[in-house]
Amino acid sequence: MAEKFTDTDFERQKHALQLSLRMMALSSVGGDAADLYLEYIARRHDRHHLDIEPALYNLWLEALIDAVRECDPEFDAAVERSWRAVMRHGIDYMTSHY
Repeated sequence: MAEKFTDTDFERQKHALQLSLRMMALSSVGGDAADLYLEYIARRHDRHHLDIEPALYNLWLEALIDAVRECDPEFDAAVERSWRAVMRHGIDYMTSHY
């Protein structure tokens, strides 16, 4: 999996991740701009482009939850459920367009 990040600009990747998290959250409640962004990202990550396999999204979600648990002093079961619900919407979309 490390080979997928060989030529990655991690500063740019950090900003892309921040934007993606915002857009996934907006898309989960319905937003045209967020839906268009999610469509673009799904196409970019599909089997014909970056080839990010569906199973990797669950690993990503677990790493995200671990980061939230570590960084949010108010983390609890309700916060975790909220993160999972919001991210699940985007993950399901991404994997269905693989």
